[in-house]
Amino acid sequence: MRGSPGDRGGEAVGVTGRAAVPAGPRPASPRRRPSPRRRRPRPRFRPRRPRRRPSPRRRFPRRRRPPPPAPRRAGVILHPTSLPGPYGTGDLGDAALRFVDWLCDAGMTCWQTLPLVPPERVYWSPYSGEDALCGNTLLINLEQLARDGLVDAGRLPAATVPETDPATGKALPADFDAAAAAKEPVLTEAARTLLSSTGQMNAAFREWR
Repeated sequence: MRGSPGDRGGEAVGVTGRAAVPAGPRPASPRRRPSPRRRRPRPRFRPRRPRRRPSPRRRFPRRRRPPPPAPRRAGVILHPTSLPGPYGTGDLGDAALRFVDWLCDAGMTCWQTLPLVPPERVYWSPYSGEDALCGNTLLINLEQLARDGLVDAGRLPAATVPETDPATGKALPADFDAAAAAKEPVLTEAARTLLSSTGQMNAAFREWR
């Protein structure tokens, strides 16, 4: 049922029975206070650590430390045939013993001798050996064979090649052909004596063999 404009104090009533919104500015609604927000606790202040500059050692991959250096050593390279000898080349006789004594007195600790195998008979090079399991027979000292009783001392050949040049006094180059011609007959006789004897040297030779 619709009401007249005069009803309810002159308010207009709509179809649904609600009061009509009066014309004019809408009254402001009371402003609500904002609810206090919960603030997160601030983290404690931590000073920032300064960045470390990489040391020059760490820029490269780590490597194992090298072993401590070994004590320094000194020595001489000399083939025994370069020692002085009465037959054109040196050998492992008294001259070699004197050379070893000189090395000790000089503080040397090494003697590199080069290969001691029997060389070929053209250039007599120690690096062109005829047999890797044999020694050079020219390195055997004839005086030592005489002291051992394998050769008669009176049958030793006399010195055939001078050790130094009489004009300049300098050492002469080695003469392997002259050494082989002087030593090989005596060495053959000493080998026959050793093999036919029955003494202590023959027993030691057979035990070594």
